[in-house]
Amino acid sequence: MSKPGDLRKLSQQPMAQEHFAEMREQAFGEKNDRGACLLFAANLENALDAAITSWCFTPSEDVSGYFQGDGIFGTFSRKIASARAKRIIGPITTSNLTVIRHVRNAFAHAKIPIDFETLQISAICEDLIRINPMPPHAVLDKDGYGPRSLFSDVCGITQTQLFTIRQYLASQCAPIC
Repeated sequence: MSKPGDLRKLSQQPMAQEHFAEMREQAFGEKNDRGACLLFAANLENALDAAITSWCFTPSEDVSGYFQGDGIFGTFSRKIASARAKRIIGPITTSNLTVIRHVRNAFAHAKIPIDFETLQISAICEDLIRINPMPPHAVLDKDGYGPRSLFSDVCGITQTQLFTIRQYLASQCAPIC
């Protein structure tokens, strides 16, 4: 295999529960807002991948093609829409993931320096909704949270919920996708 192919294969390794703590540590340790945003969003997207994979596929199936560029789950947007359609996530999580996707894209593609205090970034982060990760899933107060801490908290809560959903889905009978 080629070196770029090896990198692609490396980046498509599934995220396991044991990777969760180290990935969170890397994201929370990042001082730069751009790097932190990209790490938080990538970790969250990996958790969404895991939940979708548990719902739609058996553990022995090769799912890599589904998650590549032209695959049904090839973009963050498609993953969000598919997870909502399959009722893996509800409307609040759908909204949060959409906001996170937009913020991630802004940080990834901005040609000027931006951070969480940039007006447009902080304004859209206000749309994030903190929810209690344990039932009942009530909306939590977000007073005292700045844009970065709100973004990281919502990413962390959602990631935890997606891993919980993944474990539940993996324990159920054959997927119906």
